[in-house]
Amino acid sequence: MKNIFNNVYLKDVVGRNHIQNADELDILLDILASSIGANLKYYFTDVGIRNAKLNFRQQEPAHIMENIVYNELLLRGCNVDVGIIDVFDADQKGKRIHKQLEVDFLANRGSQRYYIQVAYDIATEEKQIQELKSLRSISDSLKKIVIVNGSLKPWRNEEGFVIMGMKYFLLNADSLEFRWDFRLWDNMFFAQ
Repeated sequence: MKNIFNNVYLKDVVGRNHIQNADELDILLDILASSIGANLKYYFTDVGIRNAKLNFRQQEPAHIMENIVYNELLLRGCNVDVGIIDVFDADQKGKRIHKQLEVDFLANRGSQRYYIQVAYDIATEEKQIQELKSLRSISDSLKKIVIVNGSLKPWRNEEGFVIMGMKYFLLNADSLEFRWDFRLWDNMFFAQ
């Protein structure tokens, strides 16, 4: 992977664009590869090449998951933006303060729009509060999806958020369209 990156991508870009200082470009690429999913949103089209470029350092699973979800949304024909949610809260003195919360992605495909939060783990109440806070602050009725690590089949929580595992999301092209069949609910809970 390193050889592909150095001999194909980097060498080709430097040669075609007559870049004089390839070392500075290499440093810039290291910085961008190190910041996937943090600060400004930068993602690599090929996560394997990103990992090889960094000598397989910085293996933050949550950021890598976010990068993979971003790439998959693009493959599915979505226009993808970062969702910024303006909220007003009170500080310790009761003074009203303005905050901005982030939803990982606002994905648009045709007339369909989705808020998507990528969370490596929401097993504890503390992680659920942290990861779902931005989705809870959205008052519109667009579909809200949480993608977690693993192969969890999709389900809808009491707030109406669809929660599914990364494996399910990637292997099911229509996973964003998950709908709970209430007949299953009736059969599971009221058939006794």
